[in-house]
Amino acid sequence: MSKFLIDENLSPLLARDLRELGFSAEAVRDLGLKGKNDNQIINFAKRNKYIVITADVEFGDFFYTHLGVVSIVILQSRSQGRKSFTEILTNLRQAGVLRTMQSSGALLVAREGSYRVRKFTE
Repeated sequence: MSKFLIDENLSPLLARDLRELGFSAEAVRDLGLKGKNDNQIINFAKRNKYIVITADVEFGDFFYTHLGVVSIVILQSRSQGRKSFTEILTNLRQAGVLRTMQSSGALLVAREGSYRVRKFTE
């Protein structure tokens, strides 16, 4: 089953929302990782087989520079609020996208009503 790690730039309540949708999810803040840099977050996610969920588009660059060692979900919303991010995650769940994600090799960019997935290939 996919495990998700909610980045510090998103509400830690999104982890609870994902758990209510049937997923394993933790927030960076709840794991004592608050204030850690992106490399530390990626390394933690890799070691613990988490998929990182963030609103930070720079994680897309990390995906490619780290050769897809972790999968990353980038949420984009005009409102940047928890409600809109939860709706995006709910839509991804209904589409079956979250359940099939592996802990490495995929970059998923999702916004209201659409998403795209890039797979890392060497």
